[in-house]
Amino acid sequence: MKHAVPVLLAALVGVCGIPYVYGFRKAFSENPFIYAACFNLCAGAVLLVIALSFGGIENGYLARNWRPIVLAAVGIIGVNILAYFIVNEHGAGYWMLASLANVIIGPAVVGYLVLKEKCNWWIVPAYLCAILTVMFFQMSRRGGAATDCGTCPVPESRSKVSSGSG
Repeated sequence: MKHAVPVLLAALVGVCGIPYVYGFRKAFSENPFIYAACFNLCAGAVLLVIALSFGGIENGYLARNWRPIVLAAVGIIGVNILAYFIVNEHGAGYWMLASLANVIIGPAVVGYLVLKEKCNWWIVPAYLCAILTVMFFQMSRRGGAATDCGTCPVPESRSKVSSGSG
């Protein structure tokens, strides 16, 4: 059961990604980043209410943690900007590629290189499988291993859409 909890939590993160990706694909505005600004504002408000329900903010919290907060904000801003271009210019299927890159790069850099966490050697085959998945995904998009059967539509670029329908 100890190992099932992180797998369940990871699956729930994946499920929570559904409305995130769907929203990026369906929200329309002349300003493409207004969607990210609005949902981040909503998410911030909800998380603030949750944080306050846990007893509020202790004295000196912001002074002690401003650097990690700014780093996280820069990361989230980058994720939102890049997610827009990935999903709207290339299709929601490419979100898988971004997620895999996040799985491969994030934990490796932060966990193993920066924080010097111990490497569980069982993770090496998992990383190799993730890298192979990225390679196979790219092959399928180029038509190397399989040809396009026409069932996966390529989205029209959002920047070329002139009407408000999406």
